[in-house]
Amino acid sequence: MANPLTTPTNLNILKKRFEYISGASPHYEASWYGPINKLANAVFCDAQFMVKPQPRIRGERPPNSQSSLDSYNIQVGVDGTHDKIPDFIIVKMRDDAGHPKDIPLLVIEVKKDDANLSAAKGQLRFYLNEMQKKGDADCRGILVVGSVMWNFLPTGRRAPHPQGLPHQIWPTLLAELEKSHTYGLTLQL
Repeated sequence: MANPLTTPTNLNILKKRFEYISGASPHYEASWYGPINKLANAVFCDAQFMVKPQPRIRGERPPNSQSSLDSYNIQVGVDGTHDKIPDFIIVKMRDDAGHPKDIPLLVIEVKKDDANLSAAKGQLRFYLNEMQKKGDADCRGILVVGSVMWNFLPTGRRAPHPQGLPHQIWPTLLAELEKSHTYGLTLQL
């Protein structure tokens, strides 16, 4: 089935939304959630992928406490005190003996224009480190700050950028999502 995003009309509508928000300097990072979610779900429209908006990354299970299996098939604590919540995680779904074992491909963290960049990068690095513990694949990261974005390698290092400057969110986010989609398709499970 053809991806409905690839029609020029639909792509242009989404492009205009990204351009509008970029020029409007939103006061809230949540202004980006809808357009990013729409774009991510359009790119990862295959049944084997899932875009998880604001999923919990559950902390490790403390000794002598209740636990549960998360969707990465890892024992985690259930009290929620050490949970972290990124804005989006995109996974390739798979089943492991009747229990989900999602493979994280991409973490997206969104911040408003005036966010503390150092703290935002540290937060994304933490998420990438946690995803490396949970998956069999190389999970990459994207940090969106206002109308610009940075790519992060699975190691938490920032990917090379021209002159060290961030990318404009459109069309770079679309290209990065497409790269992660292509990578996810190559994973043999």
